[in-house]
Amino acid sequence: MNLLISLLSLTSSVLSYYICILNLSLFTYTFKNKFYIFLLILLNAIIATKLGNIVIISLLLSLILYHIFFIKNTIKNFFIIPAAYIINVQLSNLCTHIIQNLFNVSLSRADTIILRYYLIYCISIIIISAIFSYFVGKLIRYYMRKLNTSIFRKEAWILILSHLSICALIYAFNIIWGQKVGYTDENTTFNSILFLLYFLSSTIILIITFRTYSEKSKLALKETEFKNLKEYTSNIETMYSNLRTFKHDYINVLSSLYGYIESKDYNGLETYFNEKILPTKEQITVNNERLSQLGKIEIPALKGLLSSKFIYAYELGIQVFIDISEPIENISMDIVDLSRILGIFLDNAIEGSLETKLPQLNFSIIKTETSIAVIITNNFINHQISLTQINQISVSTKGSNRGLGLYNVKQILKTYKNVLHETSMPNDLFIQHLEIMNL
Repeated sequence: MNLLISLLSLTSSVLSYYICILNLSLFTYTFKNKFYIFLLILLNAIIATKLGNIVIISLLLSLILYHIFFIKNTIKNFFIIPAAYIINVQLSNLCTHIIQNLFNVSLSRADTIILRYYLIYCISIIIISAIFSYFVGKLIRYYMRKLNTSIFRKEAWILILSHLSICALIYAFNIIWGQKVGYTDENTTFNSILFLLYFLSSTIILIITFRTYSEKSKLALKETEFKNLKEYTSNIETMYSNLRTFKHDYINVLSSLYGYIESKDYNGLETYFNEKILPTKEQITVNNERLSQLGKIEIPALKGLLSSKFIYAYELGIQVFIDISEPIENISMDIVDLSRILGIFLDNAIEGSLETKLPQLNFSIIKTETSIAVIITNNFINHQISLTQINQISVSTKGSNRGLGLYNVKQILKTYKNVLHETSMPNDLFIQHLEIMNL
């Protein structure tokens, strides 16, 4: 009987904690990582049957070290280890308290445990852990998508990780000490209440932290929108000024035409018209038609950024082609992050195309029922840099020690599961393809 209870305890504790870690994760584990995480939890649980709950410290440390050395993700992903443990312990105490009071039985001492009630406890803790951690994980990822990753800095994650680690250590110490002095039903009830209060206070602190940084993110968004709108307004003023200049020049053009007409030099008039006036008219018409495509973008911050980049490209003599299939009202990505990424892509495209004899830049947005795809293409001179190198820091197609932009793009995109990014370099063309899946 004791062996069966021990086996049930081992199975339920391993599975419930393992499921919590997977559900709370901010990224998707590979099958290999899932296997090794499960193996680490299982080995520590088996050792705990011999050495006791002191192994909890070993469990937490081994999982954190595995993430550092083998998964090599950012610090914000480490919080799931103590967070999953805290949730697992709290739910375990809650299930124990409910079953003991509901069936009037004791689950604290192995010699008094009734097998069927302990089986109910083991099944309950696995199911409840899976459901609760699933919804908590979705909530965390939802708030993470709303937050600006550039505002929610590393220091904030260190603060959260430190707080959760201290909380987990307090939980672990309580469990270790409880095993040493002996569990009673009163101790279990007291621990449940104590852990619940501490868990609630920790949750409140985290919510306040998230809201504070969320407000900072919104403020940063407004500042970005204001900056881009200011640039957009400035560009419109420049275009209006150019229009006034053109009107002034138009009078001079008419005067020059009158000179040809007065002297009846119709051959000279035809040559002058074809060489001087017609190209100017075509260029103005083409540029205006292409820029008018931006009217389909109903996000002011994004429209302001794109207009300033394209007008700058026109001024540098780059042929810009713009194609936006349908009106763009909303994009399932933080607008600050998207502006940073597209700004980097367009800056690189402008610089890269200027190295060629006939600089060209193509920009298109394709909207479907499930996603919005942004494609930026420019011609460039290939300096024999491979695609595997292009996203590394200090590596660039424009020379040495200038590759921070694409590296920053890679860091931003790590936080988005719904964004696909592909870079290709066919036939001296540099193509950035960003597909944002609708949420």
